[in-house]
Amino acid sequence: MTQDRPWTRAAALMTACVVLSGCAHHAVNAAYPRSVGQTGDIHLILTAPLAGTEVSADGNLLVARAHTSEITVEGVPAGQIDLHLAGYTPVKAVRIEEFMTVDVRPGEVTELEVRVPMEGEGFAAEFTSTSAAFMGALLAGALVFIEIFADDENSDDDPFKPGF
Repeated sequence: MTQDRPWTRAAALMTACVVLSGCAHHAVNAAYPRSVGQTGDIHLILTAPLAGTEVSADGNLLVARAHTSEITVEGVPAGQIDLHLAGYTPVKAVRIEEFMTVDVRPGEVTELEVRVPMEGEGFAAEFTSTSAAFMGALLAGALVFIEIFADDENSDDDPFKPGF
C-alpha cells in the first residue's frame, strides 16, 4: 500500500490540465450572411493555431475571437472575395494579419493554407513549441510513477526517509 501523498496527485492533475488546455483549439465553422445566387465554401488551414482569430469576407465579420488552426466558411458568393484573417500567436501575442483575394467557385471548396510564422522562427522555437506538451506529460508520468511505486513509510529502504 502506498503512502497518501495528496501533493503528488494534485501536481499530476495540474500538469495534465495545463498540457491539455495548451493544446485546446478546434475547427471553426461559419456561414456567410445574405448569400444570393451560386455559392461555394472556403476552407482555411493555418500552419499553427492563432488566438483571438478573426475572419472577414467583403467586410462581413464571420469569425470572432476563436482559438483555432482551421476555419470553414460556407455559403460564400461565387466570384472574387476579399478575405481578411487576423489573430495572435498564443505564446508571445504577436499579431498576424493576412489580406487576400480568393476566387470562390460555385459548388466547390476553395482550400487555402495560411503560413503562420513560429515565434522566433528556427530550431529553438520549434523545439520549444513541440516539446512543451511532451515535457508536461513526462513530468505528470514521473509523479504518477512515484505515487504508484513508492514504498510505504515503514519500509527500511525508503529513499525519502531521513537519516542513514
